[in-house]
Amino acid sequence: MVSAKRWANSNLTSEPARYWSDATASFLRARRNALWRAYCDELHADLLREWLYSTHVEHALKTDLFDEASGAGLVATLKEFADCVHGLDLSPEVIHNAQSSNITLRACNADVRTMPYASQSFDLIFSDSTLDHFMHWHDLDVALYELYRLLKPGGKLVITLDNLANPLIALRQRLPFVWLHRLGIVPYYTGRTLTATGLHAYLTHLGFTVPCHKIIMHVPRIAAIAVCRLAGLARNQTVNDTFLKLFKQFDRGAKLPTAEWTGYFVAALAVK
Repeated sequence: MVSAKRWANSNLTSEPARYWSDATASFLRARRNALWRAYCDELHADLLREWLYSTHVEHALKTDLFDEASGAGLVATLKEFADCVHGLDLSPEVIHNAQSSNITLRACNADVRTMPYASQSFDLIFSDSTLDHFMHWHDLDVALYELYRLLKPGGKLVITLDNLANPLIALRQRLPFVWLHRLGIVPYYTGRTLTATGLHAYLTHLGFTVPCHKIIMHVPRIAAIAVCRLAGLARNQTVNDTFLKLFKQFDRGAKLPTAEWTGYFVAALAVK
């Protein structure tokens, strides 16, 4: 049984909490982002089903609730593999929005670097692009250790991070965030991240075994987001479904020798 402090109703008033509240609010106002969010959800749902097809556990944890606050999210998919899905987020507003459409979600207002759960509380942890928003490498180290601490022996971690081997991601990391944000290229702060090799090294150093890894999201991202925004103006489900199918065709790129450079996220299945 998970033992967590009752932080769900507490008010974290730190700068990061306010920042992510505002970032999510901007996504909710921009309804044109709905198609892109749907694609991201489907991409990660497919990854979970590929790697967890024979898994059924008691407790699963999702390390942020941005997906659930700004779209359908992944809670319903995680329920396919776990009896009870927990989630945490820095922002009370994000939690409120996530729970409004996921009434069975057990949400906690907390920082992924200092999670208020007992060690070995979870059988499964899903961390999709949560840990690539830190300014300092130390914070990434601490957060990864927390994920290891919370997993039971034999527990599984599915994690994705921005792919530093992608030339566009590498360039983005070198340019001032303020410029990119003002141009509308990067909607929120992106921080330290890794290549597939780097993520594998981090995980094995902590004591995980890594039976599966891959590079995901091979659709040209900037062009795809622009298309999603135009499609959002039409508000036509047939149009949306057509573009979703088109975007998913690009994910065949994961099998190509060039995958390391074309994919936007590194993904790994790690077992404690």
